[in-house]
Amino acid sequence: MKFDGEGSVREHILKMVDLAQKLKDLEVPMTDQFLVHMALNSLPPKYGQLKVSYNTQKDKWGIDELITMCAQEEDRLKSDKSVDVNFVQGEKRKRDFTQSSTVAAGKKKKKEISSTFKNTNIISKGSHKIKPVNFEPEKEKECYFCKETGHLRKNCNGFKNWLVKKGLLKNKGDKQ
Repeated sequence: MKFDGEGSVREHILKMVDLAQKLKDLEVPMTDQFLVHMALNSLPPKYGQLKVSYNTQKDKWGIDELITMCAQEEDRLKSDKSVDVNFVQGEKRKRDFTQSSTVAAGKKKKKEISSTFKNTNIISKGSHKIKPVNFEPEKEKECYFCKETGHLRKNCNGFKNWLVKKGLLKNKGDKQ
């Protein structure tokens, strides 16, 4: 019998105690120490800290102490649960659609894909369509630092000077 996370640990241990009582009625003796040991072994790995603390103590727990300790550990695990949120932001793409028909009599607008999109090869994989990397025609490059066209930020003299000023980049002429 393993604890699967359904219900509480207290209910799980009480089910085990009930089964042990039924075995005693069938003249199969089971000591409380054995039942505590079996209950601890039926717990998932996240209760490992509780198992270690039981094994390191000289005093052995009874069923009532085990239920109390497991309930406390369950509460601690529930309060320690943290939620991880990952934020992923993709590149914004402009879709080039043109309207082929107008809204008439409550019908939805139909959109037709422009000729630049039709001429590119679309690789179909499952229910998703993968757009080629060079979808948009070559645009004039714009620097994100100085907002001028003709170069990128990595080639911008203003950006390089700013990095030197902040101490993040060394001048080529400086020797150290």
